[in-house]
Amino acid sequence: MHIDQASILLSKSVIKPIEIDDVPIVTISLFSDQLDDAQLHRIGQEALARLSRVENTSRTVLHGGRPRETG
Repeated sequence: MHIDQASILLSKSVIKPIEIDDVPIVTISLFSDQLDDAQLHRIGQEALARLSRVENTSRTVLHGGRPRETG
């Protein structure tokens, strides 16, 4: 597709180059038959906090999981 044929939404898009530092080096998945979603989410948050303190760590992100519901 040529840019002149792209929709108006596409013309407002931003294209950024991907650097080697932008791709995940480590991915961790949590699973349990004994802990519920909220407990696993909390463990993930704790692990994220510890990993983000590691020297030269660029970025840490928690994907998925369900936080504890109150109410």
